Amino acid sequence: MPDYRIYLLNAESHIIAVCQADCVDDAAALASAAEAIDGHAGGAEVWQQARMVGQVFPRPPAPVPNAPGGGAADHWGRPAAPA
Repeated sequence: MPDYRIYLLNAESHIIAVCQADCVDDAAALASAAEAIDGHAGGAEVWQQARMVGQVFPRPPAPVPNAPGGGAADHWGRPAAPA
């Protein structure tokens, strides 16, 4: 099984932690990185030896429905910007 490294990044894209992952392929390694970034603002980079497999970034928070005024809102409850 291929050996991957997942580098967790902070908001300034500096490495704050490294995880080792044994995954069957690149897609599984990227999925592992997506699970690992929970709570890390900057995301993660996935590497297999000297080859960069890809980057994973946290999802932005979903808008909150039923905001004041009847429109969508951000996760703080503020009305969302018009499209």
